[in-house]
Amino acid sequence: MYEQQFLLDDDIDYKATEANVKHFLTRIYPRAKRMAGKDLSGIQSPQITDMPKGAPVGNPLEQRIIQRSYAQQVVKATVDAIYRCDAFSREVLDLLYLQGYSDSACYMAIGYQRSQYFKRIKPKALRQFAEAYALDDLEIHNKNRTQNGLKAD
Repeated sequence: MYEQQFLLDDDIDYKATEANVKHFLTRIYPRAKRMAGKDLSGIQSPQITDMPKGAPVGNPLEQRIIQRSYAQQVVKATVDAIYRCDAFSREVLDLLYLQGYSDSACYMAIGYQRSQYFKRIKPKALRQFAEAYALDDLEIHNKNRTQNGLKAD
């Protein structure tokens, strides 16, 4: 009972969560898309020679494969999260982050005024994305909670 109540408790810092999601969708997601699409066919096995040289620490080939795999997971989880949002938020997020619309093109495409778009529509879509994204917790929680889920004085 306690865990369910805490999970559904309203201790989320909405402004910080929206900023965190914007950062994720404008910086991390595009980078992950680029990394996920890199072709690994050009990666070669290490060449063995009898010439002495310093050995690299770790395995750079393995590291690149792991990074690419994780980037692919981020891309898939991002698209999945967008499509788990309600229809209106899904449309906004799809236009902005999957199709590359600007904010002004987006609010014109959905037929809303700029002020409503920035005050209500886009923030709601960003918060829904934070709830739906499965790889990381993008929600920022208020720090002024005690262990039992009640606000501290």
